[in-house]
Amino acid sequence: MINSDPSKKHILVAIAGNTTQIVTETLYALMIQHKPPVPISEVYLMTTTHGKEMAWNTLGGENGAIALFCQSYKLALIAFTRNKHILVFKNADGSPMQDVRTTENNRVLQSQMLGFMQKFTSDPNTVLHCLVGGGRRTMTANMMLALTIFGREQDSLTHVLVDEEFETNPTFFFPTKEKRMIGVFRNGKPDVADASKAKIDLAEIPLARLRDLYGKRINNLKTDINKLLDIAQTKIELSQSMLAQLVIDLKTGTASFSDEEVQLNGLNMALFMHYALNKAKHCVRTDLSSCGECYECYCNLDDIKLIDKNLEKFLAIYKRTTTQKSFEDKAAKYRSKKKGEGLTLTHSNNTNINKKVSELLKVDSKKRNGVAVYGLKLDKNRIQVIEEKAK
Repeated sequence: MINSDPSKKHILVAIAGNTTQIVTETLYALMIQHKPPVPISEVYLMTTTHGKEMAWNTLGGENGAIALFCQSYKLALIAFTRNKHILVFKNADGSPMQDVRTTENNRVLQSQMLGFMQKFTSDPNTVLHCLVGGGRRTMTANMMLALTIFGREQDSLTHVLVDEEFETNPTFFFPTKEKRMIGVFRNGKPDVADASKAKIDLAEIPLARLRDLYGKRINNLKTDINKLLDIAQTKIELSQSMLAQLVIDLKTGTASFSDEEVQLNGLNMALFMHYALNKAKHCVRTDLSSCGECYECYCNLDDIKLIDKNLEKFLAIYKRTTTQKSFEDKAAKYRSKKKGEGLTLTHSNNTNINKKVSELLKVDSKKRNGVAVYGLKLDKNRIQVIEEKAK
């Protein structure tokens, strides 16, 4: 929704090309048509050297279209000066950019566009009304990208729509208050039309705002688009993973995380499930609402195979994670107390698990009384257990 808060400073920011009239058309849509009116006080244009001359010749000065618009509708003069408010992109060597023709032109323009938006949005008391449609398509695309990264909740992105006969008409800049006949083309033939009857629509373009992902660093970030997007992608993936749950299904002997199946089976899956169940079902510190730094549920591998009660619990899990034939062949051996037989679990089982699972699900190792103990770092609140039905 377009912000019109009168306590804020409202700035129109646009890309300038050959159709500079989109600036005054947008001013009309915001300041005259919009209810309540948006009090634009400044206009900034981002452009090339060619675009600067075109913009100033048509919009600037006391006889320019911006001043005439303000006079016509008895508005306070909108700040728009040649050197402060028309920002010309520069080439890599620092010279003014004449046009956007090469990949290198686009690269440096992209960085400068991000820099402009970073500066514009650094003041919390401003509201940006950004306009797409002027200049080359790559300039418009980069403005949208910059606003996606730096845009705040109060900022908006719009595109102005005008009746076809007035669109790109070099003599039309805004619907006039009084009747004014100008030359137009209708159906490919010369004609005249009343500029006061022109219809203006302002289409607001939805934005995915990434600004909050960068936190307090937002105004000090380097304007390298690849690095900025890498940071955002990492943050998005992390936030998604923080919402995900590890689901242990004892009925099927499977596990999933963030709707993706954990790629383990057999003995390693049983061991992974054992660690998860220690947290979810056999928490030692029920007084703690979350795990934090607690690892009291971590276990020594020997605890699993040497205590009959624990061994049977483990074998009940293992039975679900392997084939019936494999289980029957191995169960008796795992229960054996003969020397050289019995269940054998080593650190290599943990290593093999960690090779197959995501970073958040990896087996963690700690020392307790000088002995290595193992478990999952994942918080107990993020583990869901689907129980096997009682027979």
